[in-house]
Amino acid sequence: MELQAGIGHIVAVHVKDTKPGVFKNVPFGEGVVDFERCFETLKQSGYCGPYLIEMWSETAEDPAAEVAKARDWVKARMAKAGMVEAA
Repeated sequence: MELQAGIGHIVAVHVKDTKPGVFKNVPFGEGVVDFERCFETLKQSGYCGPYLIEMWSETAEDPAAEVAKARDWVKARMAKAGMVEAA
């Protein structure tokens, strides 16, 4: 995992899902990123810096609702990795 190569040098984490050949508009959970494994690795490394959700919602009817949905999805994966308390 590329993430392990940066341990000790990571100062911020951008959280984004992706698919091969698709850069934008991949909803969280529909791409190929193994978020639980990433969050477990970050927890084991002792990382305690900021996390930023990176996403596009240009076509959403309610962008704020899409951001809230993404935040809740990410927090649930962080909780599974033991990084935050479950909601």
